[in-house]
Amino acid sequence: MELEALADRLALDRQVHFLGWQANVPAIIANLDFLVLPSRSEGLGLVILEGLAQARPTIGSRVGGIQEIIRDGYNGLLVSPGDAAELAQAITHLLENPDLTRQLGERGRRDLADNFSIEAMVKQTEQVYRTALADPI
Repeated sequence: MELEALADRLALDRQVHFLGWQANVPAIIANLDFLVLPSRSEGLGLVILEGLAQARPTIGSRVGGIQEIIRDGYNGLLVSPGDAAELAQAITHLLENPDLTRQLGERGRRDLADNFSIEAMVKQTEQVYRTALADPI
């Protein structure tokens, strides 16, 4: 409610939409140029993977699992958690550089296929077990 009131006071009602819970997130992501996930704490950030599946890069915070997915400047951008100025700069950078945004998204789609597909995840998990079995405690 507080953010909605602020958006109204700043006359941003045409640019900022508060959608609430949505069932069809992929359809929403398809209409975006990029995602912004400025978390202060995050386990994995599943929405990042959903975005990358549609070649949409993410600007995310350097916290938790976000750093496992986003490679800064390669498939998205990383910013310091809680740093509004750095976040605004990253958003502006992508808005002013649509070719870069597309490149980051395409690289992200490839990364997703290479590192987060079922086959890749099974292979990585299998390697963890092989390593553990080869070097017992």
